[in-house]
Amino acid sequence: MVGLSIGTYGLMFRLLEYRTAARVSSLAYLSPPVTLGLSFLLFGDVLVLGDILGLGITAVGVALVYRGDVDEAGSQAGDHFNNL
Repeated sequence: MVGLSIGTYGLMFRLLEYRTAARVSSLAYLSPPVTLGLSFLLFGDVLVLGDILGLGITAVGVALVYRGDVDEAGSQAGDHFNNL
């Protein structure tokens, strides 16, 4: 468990080199849907309508944050550190 947490934070810091903090932090919202999907696949849990709606809403929210190739202020991802 500790190794997974360290790996997750390491990956997040690595992603911050290429994406804005808003985009990277939005990925945290994917944790519950991934857990739900794994419980469905591995343990045969039943998905109810609320689960499916939650998956859809989360996916749309993260997709809205990630739409387009340009990060905030019109700069390409990672360029905001070069402008300091």
